[in-house]
Amino acid sequence: ATARQTALWKDTRTLFTHTLAVTGPNPGAYQCLGCAHLEDRKPEPAIVALNEALRLSPDYQDAHQNLGHALVMAGRTEEAVAHFRAALKVTDKAVIRHALGEALDKLGRTDEAMREYEAAIAIEPDRFHTLVLLAKDLAARGQVAEAETHLRRALELNPVEIEPRRMMAVMLTLDGRVEEAIREYQEILRRSPDD
Repeated sequence: ATARQTALWKDTRTLFTHTLAVTGPNPGAYQCLGCAHLEDRKPEPAIVALNEALRLSPDYQDAHQNLGHALVMAGRTEEAVAHFRAALKVTDKAVIRHALGEALDKLGRTDEAMREYEAAIAIEPDRFHTLVLLAKDLAARGQVAEAETHLRRALELNPVEIEPRRMMAVMLTLDGRVEEAIREYQEILRRSPDD
């Protein structure tokens, strides 16, 4: 019996496919199956499983959030926005606000994206990737001082990351602060000599 059961646990997809066969309609199992497909970078079967989870449990926050990720992966970003917003109606989390901000950025809706990044940072002030994306949008609008504040905080949190430092160097150069930019480039080269 143990040998038979172990075969069902070889991976998440196999486990939850079996769970659904045994238990019948189960929103949690569909959610887990959808996540397994997402981890395998297979958005279409993830979308099917997550839609089924939501059919069974329409306010399932995790299913909305993960369906949003699957839809973005499938290039259906506008649809993803609706699911991220639905997830936020259930619970306001920084990770969802960040994902919604990224989706809005992809759609060219920068004002809305920036509001979501700011809301995410209000919930979790030390969200490295959110700080970097907000800084990128602020810099693109010429709001250098605000962008620099967020980038400096991101670099305090994670000083080994090269791309935010490169963004800082470019922004400082464009702002005419060449000596400061040179110091940032030197730090990049110190951390990554072959850059």
